[in-house]
Amino acid sequence: MNITHFNFSQRAIQSEKDEKYEIAAALWNKVAEHAKHQVNREWAEYRVELNLKRHSLQERYEQWQADNKQRRKKEREAKQLADALKAHINKVEGL
Repeated sequence: MNITHFNFSQRAIQSEKDEKYEIAAALWNKVAEHAKHQVNREWAEYRVELNLKRHSLQERYEQWQADNKQRRKKEREAKQLADALKAHINKVEGL
């Protein structure tokens, strides 16, 4: 067994478990470089592609969460302003 191949693959697996997909992709690239058999190289290349997609998806999800949080904050502020204006109008009309 190729110890380097084994070590890189174990680190890649752990990176996937830790949801560090960009690191996992780089490690799977190293696994592919050290693979002795074509089937192992192809498997590692598949894992690279998968982890790059996971990383991209994770980044886009985190960006969506941040955008959504900002949008909800603006909506709350707009509602507070609208409520304050409505209360002021009702107060002025009541005079």
